[in-house]
Amino acid sequence: MSILEKSDKNEKKELTPMKERKKRIPLGIPRKKLDFPVREGYVRRIINDVPGRLENAQNAGYEFVTDPSLKGSGDVKMAEGQDSRVTRVVGSSGDNKPVLGYLMEIPEEWYNEDQEEKMNKIDKMEDGMRQGIDDQGHPGDKEGRYIPSTGISIPSMKRG
Repeated sequence: MSILEKSDKNEKKELTPMKERKKRIPLGIPRKKLDFPVREGYVRRIINDVPGRLENAQNAGYEFVTDPSLKGSGDVKMAEGQDSRVTRVVGSSGDNKPVLGYLMEIPEEWYNEDQEEKMNKIDKMEDGMRQGIDDQGHPGDKEGRYIPSTGISIPSMKRG
């Protein structure tokens, strides 16, 4: 069974039946363009191709994802001879050239270690703030900063 549609010139045009048609994503409908499947034991991130950023990510232990099943219509590197790294256009540069984001991943254990190190630095900074000491170890009263007689309090944030 086919579906017929009238065109502007009153001609009949045959449309593909709904069952056979590829699933469409209508324009203007919000969708997750940078959403990728989770890989057990790894944390994935899109890293923008701006000077130094990809190299920094590799130095931190991130590796490019090359899973061919993730290549799709959103990729710009589909031409023959291009590498197999998963990319998406994430914006444009000042000269209106596309900026690519590369899907990279790191073992979850390493990611958690990095997050713990970041939190330790934040905790140290907050402890100094509570004591009125800046990040250089200078007390606030010598530089004219106000420290209340009750001390400085920072409400604890629940970490999950």
